[in-house]
Amino acid sequence: MPILDTHYIDGLDVKAEKTSVFAMISPATEQQFGELVLGSTADVDLAVSSAKRALNSYRKTSKKDRIRLIRKIGVSFKKRMPELIDSVTEELGSPLKLSSTLQVPAGIMQVAKWTKVLSKFQFTEVHGGNQVLHEPIGVCALITSWNYPVNGIFGVLLPALAAGCTVVWKPSEYTSQTASILVSILHDAGVPKGVVNVVYGDGATVGHHLVTHDDVAMVSFTGSIETGLSISQTLATSLKRLVVELGGKSPYIVLEDANLKEAHRLHKHFITQHWANLHLAFKTIGACTATFSSRENCSGSCR
Repeated sequence: MPILDTHYIDGLDVKAEKTSVFAMISPATEQQFGELVLGSTADVDLAVSSAKRALNSYRKTSKKDRIRLIRKIGVSFKKRMPELIDSVTEELGSPLKLSSTLQVPAGIMQVAKWTKVLSKFQFTEVHGGNQVLHEPIGVCALITSWNYPVNGIFGVLLPALAAGCTVVWKPSEYTSQTASILVSILHDAGVPKGVVNVVYGDGATVGHHLVTHDDVAMVSFTGSIETGLSISQTLATSLKRLVVELGGKSPYIVLEDANLKEAHRLHKHFITQHWANLHLAFKTIGACTATFSSRENCSGSCR
């Protein structure tokens, strides 16, 4: 059984301080396929220090150099797409068709998007008699969710690199295998050491310390409304920039005496009709196997 016990800091695989172990389980089979050693606050400190050092040189790179780097990431990414598809399918429980047509190809879409945006962006503008210079904000903390393990990070990492920022990324522990492949892709693409650092861990320890670290200038968080509110309140007294993408899903509860065929028809109708309006007709349906003795007891038990 594979064990992921290293973080990616300053361009190197750094052994994690073994605090606790997270079981990597496939939602599709409910079988454990690996273990993740969760990081510590000391690991976060090392990663942030690395990003801070790298910022001094990376922020001075030209737009041409950053475009070249993002394109090289795209080339490296394409070579590893079959591996990524298998990983997303295994640890996310995503259907193979969804992994191969949407989840993983989204990375190529993000590369094309941010290459185009950066090529047209002007870092120096003149407004009236004033010249405005756009500069990188500094070290960015990127905390991503499990549901889109490729698109979620490329949608925030690539613009950070385009802006000249360095980053520390905490991926979801539920999709750490896919994250480790992406780390290898970035390394093979020649991302300068310290520009991208990755610490695997939970939100309570790694996420909280990363968000509140004095040397982090900006936080990007994708996840639940409750955690997003908590981060917003924590940073309210600081000057850190904060970008959040929050969401959740309402439960669709089917009781024991329900007509399953009709319940399926209604649920399918809701997905295709409602989400088509948002140009997104793909959703993963999870099954809750809890049972209840009465209708009154089912409220709030599934999520």
